[in-house]
Amino acid sequence: MEPYFRFVKKICEQGKNTARIHYGCRGFVHHHNADFWCSTNPTGIPYQEKQGQRGSAVWPFWAMGGAWLASEFYRQYQYKPDRHFLETEVYPILREAARKSLAYRLEKGSGHTGWSCAWIINLYTILGEADKACEYLRMLLTKSTYPNLWDAHPPFQIDGNFGGLAGIAHMLLQTEEHLIKILPALPNEWEEGSVTGLRGRGDLTISISWDRRGCRADVCVGRYAYKGEFVYCEKTEKIELCAGERKKFDFHRGHRKPDFVKEY
Repeated sequence: MEPYFRFVKKICEQGKNTARIHYGCRGFVHHHNADFWCSTNPTGIPYQEKQGQRGSAVWPFWAMGGAWLASEFYRQYQYKPDRHFLETEVYPILREAARKSLAYRLEKGSGHTGWSCAWIINLYTILGEADKACEYLRMLLTKSTYPNLWDAHPPFQIDGNFGGLAGIAHMLLQTEEHLIKILPALPNEWEEGSVTGLRGRGDLTISISWDRRGCRADVCVGRYAYKGEFVYCEKTEKIELCAGERKKFDFHRGHRKPDFVKEY
């Protein structure tokens, strides 16, 4: 994540000028488009074009890009709870982002573009509506993806690729502080499968395999001890793992508690 953090810090410095010039505000602002040179100004004219498209005077002025980028700093802390990192890296950036946050009403898109599909997939996974999430994942792959698997928003946007992948991960695993949700939005048609190396908040690495009978979860804790709860099929079980510890659990449909399998 270090290259990303360096990039956002540069965005933050450039964005102070944009906030002051365009809005007369303190803090920093970044609009919808980012590049290697860390430009934070509104950008509405496509490359090599002489004029913007219809409506391009409106959508470049989405002023929440800085706050969106900065949110990843705290997310990094959630995955690796290093207080020194929180105080020295996260807080200064979030403080600057908070100074310049404009409230916009977000309207749900129809999913006709890759980034819109990705948003909807992730919203449905958080809501636990697995089959609706799968429906929009299928739409993303069949209608908004090129043969080379790039996101089809001419000429290309990475949003649909990253967002679609995040949506798949959220179907299989969701973690909050002291809470691990196993297969929280698994579509009915995904009757069996497996995934390895998913990262969870609290410095967790989790691999999962499943079939019609239930699932097995392999949980590895990093440098920080973990105490929380498993949730699977609306059933909850408390767990506690020491730093560096690894355990496997079997979850059977209809059983109230997971079966402990092996400890390393």
